[in-house]
Amino acid sequence: MKAALFTLPLLLALAQPAHAATAPLLSDSDATRLLRHTFESRYIELGSGARQHYSLRLYRLSGDKRYLPDIVSDAYETASRLNHYVAMLGDPKARKAESSRLIGNISDGPRGQRRKEVLAGSGDLRFAMYLTYLLAKLDDLGLKHERQGELISYLKAHPDLKKVMLDPEFIKAYAAQAANYVYWMEQLGVADLRQDFDQAMRHTYPDAKDGKLSKKQFKNKVYGMTHIVLAASGYYQHDLKAADYRWITDYFLSHGQQILERTSEDVMAEVALCLELTGQGDQPLVRSIKDRLKQAINIKAGLIPSVSGKVALSSGEHRNVLTIALLAWPAKRFDGPNLGQAAKLPFGLEAK
Repeated sequence: MKAALFTLPLLLALAQPAHAATAPLLSDSDATRLLRHTFESRYIELGSGARQHYSLRLYRLSGDKRYLPDIVSDAYETASRLNHYVAMLGDPKARKAESSRLIGNISDGPRGQRRKEVLAGSGDLRFAMYLTYLLAKLDDLGLKHERQGELISYLKAHPDLKKVMLDPEFIKAYAAQAANYVYWMEQLGVADLRQDFDQAMRHTYPDAKDGKLSKKQFKNKVYGMTHIVLAASGYYQHDLKAADYRWITDYFLSHGQQILERTSEDVMAEVALCLELTGQGDQPLVRSIKDRLKQAINIKAGLIPSVSGKVALSSGEHRNVLTIALLAWPAKRFDGPNLGQAAKLPFGLEAK
């Protein structure tokens, strides 16, 4: 990727020690340039998942075709996985083994352990969840598998896939991902649980009991709420009617200080992006979040480190690309990309 040019204020900021208390707060445009320079000048160092995530967001923000190769590459990888998954449809043991493998790949730590416990003994549920994700990813790109009907029929008939998304214990472990799955299932025609999920979220996390939530559970609540809006927008592709998501955005606006104090940079950025997507980008909370994110940038490293201070490209890509999106939010975004219009498609795929 071609590195962006630095402006004089940004060069002056770069000359400051990383810990300098008097270091000037970067402008939105200079902060964006710095973050993009960091990730695009070291793009080859990113893991494949981080490259795809970054490229898809930057494409939808800019429409720049130079971001397409990693999106296309990911479509080929997704096709390969689906071809293997199709072969497992008639083999319950294989599906269960794949589920166990996927559960085993969940990261360790308190949050990962909670997720493993929720999914323990769930048969081929994790297989069905991942299949939903793969099919939705292709659908977003204007693609479907050549045996789409069989795959969708399997998901529709799954005894636990719909039920688990409304389970309070699952929501407490996976709120943001649960929101994603709910919207992916609706997108694919598997089931429409959107209203039920809104009610399940509000039942699991009633506002009156916020004070009893741990910091991690408060973050999980807010994160789940942001993903309802983000998923509804097709992940930054379409603006939304504010009235349809008022219960979420009103909560954000009335709990802005708690969000600044009790969540992380990626969640804060998503809160502000939800306000942008619903036409409320002029709210003071959005400006406060932008400034907080800029304050979090390690100037010398050229990115926002983790909460623990870890400076890493791939694991830090999510919070940083969200910050880029917020600080350089365009009035118009770009759909897709629609790879179904391409002349050649990966084996196993056809135009949607």
